[in-house]
Amino acid sequence: MNSQHNEILWRTDPGEGKLITFIFILLCLLAASLPFENILIILAEIDTPFRPHRILAIIIGFLIFLIIPLRNLIYSSNDLKLAGIYLLGLIPTFVAFLDNRLEFDYFLLTSLQLFIILWIYFMVKSLQLSELRIKHLFHIFCCFTLLNAIYMIYIFVFEDIGRQSGFMDNPNYAAFTLNISLAFYLYKLVLPGSQVQKYFRLYYLLAFCIVLAGIFVTGSRSALVSLILTILLFGIIHFSWKRLFVSLLFIFGVFIWVRQHEIGQKYLDVVPLLNRLEALSGREESRLTLWIQGWRAFEDTYFLGLGIEQFKNPKIYSQYLQTSDNPMLVSQEGLVLHNDYLAVLFEFGILPFLLFISFYFNIFYKLLMQLKQQEGSLWFVCFVNVLVFSFFDTTFQSLPFWFVILLLSALADMKLSRSQFTLDEQSMSISK
Repeated sequence: MNSQHNEILWRTDPGEGKLITFIFILLCLLAASLPFENILIILAEIDTPFRPHRILAIIIGFLIFLIIPLRNLIYSSNDLKLAGIYLLGLIPTFVAFLDNRLEFDYFLLTSLQLFIILWIYFMVKSLQLSELRIKHLFHIFCCFTLLNAIYMIYIFVFEDIGRQSGFMDNPNYAAFTLNISLAFYLYKLVLPGSQVQKYFRLYYLLAFCIVLAGIFVTGSRSALVSLILTILLFGIIHFSWKRLFVSLLFIFGVFIWVRQHEIGQKYLDVVPLLNRLEALSGREESRLTLWIQGWRAFEDTYFLGLGIEQFKNPKIYSQYLQTSDNPMLVSQEGLVLHNDYLAVLFEFGILPFLLFISFYFNIFYKLLMQLKQQEGSLWFVCFVNVLVFSFFDTTFQSLPFWFVILLLSALADMKLSRSQFTLDEQSMSISK
């Protein structure tokens, strides 16, 4: 099928074609800016919710809205579940307001961030970019994540041996982008029957090593889980004894080099991820305490929900968390649940939780069905990373996270539309 079939079919004015190209250039800038979401704070010490990447997302959505007639806005039923989650979440939020336990600032900030995420999500899905353009956006995102990884490693080696996030909000979000990029570069290395030129293969190998090092300096344990799953899934899907032998030889060689060189041993001893695994072993798991106390708070609302972003409300947090035996939690003014699934359940309610699970499952199933197609394993593994990260963190304020979901969802829907279009063509030819 012609790749242009997926580009907005209603377009007839050549001027609109130029505008679409301009919008795509802006989308490329957005993809490049996402791994640098914190750049204003780091370079100019300006802390504002209206960061460059969010303003750019609003502008892009507005331009798309201007050129696409309302009757041609295209959303799948699965996409609409996202809007349903937020709208249904307003019910327990309103109840919290009536009970005088609503922290309005938290609700307003999260609502603003969710609006920007949903705005760019729905507008770009309606644009119906071609598969090639979506892949370009994904590649740009991974390349600029690589640049952020280089900056993180530089800071770790020369300035601060603690956990690093580079230009991103926090180490966990940085770890997610690095895991996605690692999956991309690893896929390029294990691509079956690949005829990639040697210098490109060298670039992919170098990028893979840099991103892997970046993951270790984030200190994110969820990133370690995702890393192991990524390698296992690619190993199962694209199994080869030769690749297995080369990979083990490479890992063994790196390990020996680190052990034999003083500078390598020096930095190995302070790698944040390894240090955190050792330091936190045998201690009460903070996330588990958050989840248990979150369930207690949810029960006390008679399973209606706490309200959007209300778990860290000081009134609720002090009641359920600051009486725990975990000093890390007691010393905090308020933490999020560090779990998207439970955050939706405890704060938005049961029905939004079911919609959220259904939304994820729909994309997962479509990508699973496309596993044997070209690059199907890459998109599937990336979405597994999404599922894992959602289990260990709360992402409703993370545009980079939802940008990846946007691209994967668009690819999943596109493959489905393509197969349906092919069937329609076949049925038409038969009828003729």
